[in-house]
Amino acid sequence: MAYEKSEYTLKAPPIISTAFITPTYTSMAILELLLMYNWTTVYVITDMSSLPVFWSFGTEIPKLAASKAIIFYRRLARARDLLSFRDLLEDFRTLSRVMLFFGKADQLRRLVIEASSMNMTNGEFVYICDEPYAFYGVVTWHVSNVTEREARIAREAFRSVLVVSPFVEPFDESSIAIANMRRHFRQRAKDLYNITTTANQEPAVEILSSYATVFMLAQGAMKLRDGWHLSQRFLQRTFHAPGGLADLYIDKTGRRAVTLAVSHFSGNDSVREPFLVQSQQDTAVLLPLREISHSWPDGRWPPPNEPACGYSNQKAACLPHSDFMQNGGRTIVVTLASLLCAVIVMAACTRNYLYKAELRSAWSMWYLTEQLLLAAGSPPARTVQHRTRSFKGPIPGYAMVSSATSINS
Repeated sequence: MAYEKSEYTLKAPPIISTAFITPTYTSMAILELLLMYNWTTVYVITDMSSLPVFWSFGTEIPKLAASKAIIFYRRLARARDLLSFRDLLEDFRTLSRVMLFFGKADQLRRLVIEASSMNMTNGEFVYICDEPYAFYGVVTWHVSNVTEREARIAREAFRSVLVVSPFVEPFDESSIAIANMRRHFRQRAKDLYNITTTANQEPAVEILSSYATVFMLAQGAMKLRDGWHLSQRFLQRTFHAPGGLADLYIDKTGRRAVTLAVSHFSGNDSVREPFLVQSQQDTAVLLPLREISHSWPDGRWPPPNEPACGYSNQKAACLPHSDFMQNGGRTIVVTLASLLCAVIVMAACTRNYLYKAELRSAWSMWYLTEQLLLAAGSPPARTVQHRTRSFKGPIPGYAMVSSATSINS
């Protein structure tokens, strides 16, 4: 028995995993989605009353994003014990506009419908969830035993939801091999387990994974030499199952890589359709399949990471004291200033016009008889001519007068 930690490292992973869902790959897809749309302030709710796979997502994503400029506000809740999500939604409203919800589909539906009643599904908020397995719950707005009004509210609310799930391409219905394989699965289910399925029911992904694993082992076990070479036979390789029902790709770490897609509820019936899919060459890259701007609430896609006024309308331009300026006050101020300038210009023009008119009429000429000008007793044989001229002086508002008097005899 060794008393010190061994420095030996395995040259290959000791386990080959063919699990259909790998938390690391799902977390990478969600992280790429956040970075793709520059959503850097994220609110995370993990339902502790749900299944362990959702706990894994809730802890894995912040680890992967440790080197990224993303802020996570993590909240733990027991959704089954909550009568209402209102407190969490109010907290979410003040901190972020993008939520990651890790929990079962029925609890997500409760949360989104309650968010709708708080006007939080208007296109400004984004709700991202994961759907690992269908038997954990299918993420959908449609459920039975609800009124038409409740269904309409849920359908509209789910337009703000994005779902990350495996990307399953439709099978080639014309393939004889696939048809035979489906028939084989239905017959075995009936003979061994007394389970009857229809031709339209797809085999469960877990059954397909187990079935394909046997063929993977057979393909990898060929040309064996030692354990290290055995592991290398499985890494970074695609294994094809008969009929192509469940092809497997094992990455360099020994884990199965399943192509993931991001879906959105669109159209009049809010059908869930993929709009982003992982690249086959690089799983850290999401490739667009279609546009969702036309079906996103209010049509503005993608929503900004932070509203113009901040998460709580705390920015200066949106504070109450600036309501006057926001509600037409700026237009009123500009209009009044323009009118004041016009009045000043008109007053200046009027003053200038009146001054020129007064200047033209300032010259006057008149004649005074000697009886009016000379003292009594002076010789009456002479006429006095008097001219007066006024002109603008050096001081505004004053005029100077010059006069000349001549006596003609």
